[in-house]
Amino acid sequence: MLPTTLDAIRALLKTDTTLTPEDRALIINLIRNHGKAGEDGKSLMPEKRIIRRSEVAKRLSVSLRTVDKLVSKGILHKARFPGRGRSCGLMAEDIDKFMDEIAKG
Repeated sequence: MLPTTLDAIRALLKTDTTLTPEDRALIINLIRNHGKAGEDGKSLMPEKRIIRRSEVAKRLSVSLRTVDKLVSKGILHKARFPGRGRSCGLMAEDIDKFMDEIAKG
């Protein structure tokens, strides 16, 4: 990215009075690093992708039937594309939240 582009973005961010200087620095850092937090490579933004049932089962170390039961109980929610009748998987951020809740106890 060109330095002039970053300067233009900085100027726009300065006009927003609701942002703190820390928020502005965080936004600029995210833009520079393509959404990555830093050297560890972890993103600060929630993951917005759809995961298949089989991958969810692997992440949770459970069977497909258990994943289906979690969905039927309303603990996890299926993701659907607009205009589609069938679901295509589950949202990755929902799975991460669920795993965090389990870890907390």
